[in-house]
Amino acid sequence: MWRSVLPRVARARAGAASRRGRLLGAATIAWAAISAGTTGGDTLADKAARNPPGVAKIILGSKSQTRQDILRELGFSFDIKPANIDEKAIRCPDPNQLVIKLGIAKAQAILPELKKQYAGLKGKVLLITGDQVVVHEGRILEKPESAEEARMFIRGYGRSPAETVGSVVVTDVMSGKQWRRVDRAKIFYEAIPEAVIDDLIKEGEIFWSAGALRVEDPLVSPYLIRIEGTIDSVMGMKKQDVLDLIKQACG
Repeated sequence: MWRSVLPRVARARAGAASRRGRLLGAATIAWAAISAGTTGGDTLADKAARNPPGVAKIILGSKSQTRQDILRELGFSFDIKPANIDEKAIRCPDPNQLVIKLGIAKAQAILPELKKQYAGLKGKVLLITGDQVVVHEGRILEKPESAEEARMFIRGYGRSPAETVGSVVVTDVMSGKQWRRVDRAKIFYEAIPEAVIDDLIKEGEIFWSAGALRVEDPLVSPYLIRIEGTIDSVMGMKKQDVLDLIKQACG
């Protein structure tokens, strides 16, 4: 098995340099069309590269590099203030409700500090938080806590598709008012070889991802069949949801 798999792993590494960039780039092309007005995008989308009028500051309540990349691709300037909460203490059997609850909890954890920090600014101060879980065969999967758990998650994706469930919560820091949305996307994989799973575990990035799911990783991208939904949603934050919620907050 190792002899047959290793050449494919090597090709994946060599041929998929910046797979993540290409995937997000596809979403960026769509965004560029909106900002250029070629898809009938609304006024907010047209102006997003300069931040929405009346918004003094945007804060991302996450240390996720992917979410930071998504906001940068939207053209926003923003501060980063991760919320350190015990996510395991927040439970809910409904994945839609769970990711909303987690996004709200993250906002609540840092709001008092942000209110003090940005009290003198004129204009809206908006905090963006959210969370993501993976649903597979009826189970909610979060970040794997061990190599064996990660292995079990990844093996399962060859049997049946995984579904990402992600929230975006936009909070007006000064008033506390919130706007929320959930998006789901489905990912279909071929069976991922054990040798590839071994390399993913050694690489370590999967331990930061819900369900050990990283569609942008060049090790697994050769086994990706299709995605039903948007790639930015799969990677942690749907761009259109961010735009729509900011528009509502500014309205």
